[in-house]
Amino acid sequence: MRSFPSAPGRRVAAATLAAALTCGLGTTLSSTSPASAEGLRDRQQDLQDRIEATRNGIDEASDRAQRANAALDAATDRLTDARERLTRLEGEVAEAEDRNAELRVELAASEERLAAAEAALIVGRLEVVETRNEATDTITSIYQGAGDPGLRTLSSFLSAGSLEDIEAEQQAEQLIVGRQTTAYDDVQAAEDRLEATEAEVSEATDLVAAQQAEAARTVERMRVLRDRAVTARDQVLELVRTNRSAKQAALAARAKDQKALVQLERQEADVREKILAAQRAAERAGTGYTGETTGLFTMPSGGPVTSPYGYRTHPIYGYYGLHDGTDFAPGCGAPLSAMADGTVISSYSSDVYGNRLYVSLGNVNGVNLTAVYNHASSYTVGVGQQVSQGQTLGYVGDTGWSTGCHLHFTLLENGTAVDPMEYL
Repeated sequence: MRSFPSAPGRRVAAATLAAALTCGLGTTLSSTSPASAEGLRDRQQDLQDRIEATRNGIDEASDRAQRANAALDAATDRLTDARERLTRLEGEVAEAEDRNAELRVELAASEERLAAAEAALIVGRLEVVETRNEATDTITSIYQGAGDPGLRTLSSFLSAGSLEDIEAEQQAEQLIVGRQTTAYDDVQAAEDRLEATEAEVSEATDLVAAQQAEAARTVERMRVLRDRAVTARDQVLELVRTNRSAKQAALAARAKDQKALVQLERQEADVREKILAAQRAAERAGTGYTGETTGLFTMPSGGPVTSPYGYRTHPIYGYYGLHDGTDFAPGCGAPLSAMADGTVISSYSSDVYGNRLYVSLGNVNGVNLTAVYNHASSYTVGVGQQVSQGQTLGYVGDTGWSTGCHLHFTLLENGTAVDPMEYL
């Protein structure tokens, strides 16, 4: 932003500008260059450029479009979340089904193992019984046939004729005792095998019970997940319909906004013709202000600059376009001031810019300058009225496509927007 000169300097500059106004048409300061065919073509191009800038450069969208696009964004986010949840649930269902299939295979193998162990248990019990019976028969036959081995040993010792007879008798008795021990060992081995088979049956039974319980839980989880997946699919379908409706609403709002822009272009074209006519008249009259502009103009309002002049991405529609002015935020109801002496050449209400006011400042250094005030709550001056620098023209508002109370201030050179801060 340019620095301001002292108060006396501002008064001298303002007086010079006012004198130029009285020497001209009253509404413009004149350029000193003559009109020409090339100049007319340039002005026509300026007009076309300004129309294009207006089409692409609206920095706020209508409340209707903002709401429609916000609803579309929200519906799209919900649809995305619902689809992600559905995908996650379908994945969990698939995992549960895979685990259920694995459990069926594992359970079948465990049940087969249990059946084999139970069959082996029956065989083992029969074996124990048979082994015990055989041992009983063996020991009974030993005692019935030869008597007690210990008594037989004592008897043979007493009746033996020689040591050889005694040794032979002892060997025979050892064979008898060995047969008895073997019979006992066979019974013990059979009982040991039976105990091991019983343990295997118990382990297999527990494993089958655990796998059956897990299978039951998996089946229940599959049921719950499938129910959730069905609900999620229904939500996705409903959100698809909501998203479609939101998109249609957003398109309708955009079409209505486009219609408002077309109307705005017509209104601006009418004003631009007035500006160019004034420029041509000033050129013929040969009047205007030529000189230093530092300190010549004052701020159109107080408050900080919230958005500068320049190209940027539209916050709603996403295109890259010109923000054709400087936004000031002095607060709702703050006064709007004339940046220099001038004449009100147009005032109207626009769906886009709300309440608008055009103030012609005349010709300065060969170009016609027009100050445009937008979004005001109201204005205190009307078309054709002369205004003085610093005079209150109206009050800050949020009419039109506005996101809050502010002044969107545009400065036109021969009808084309330029950066206002180059003059302020």
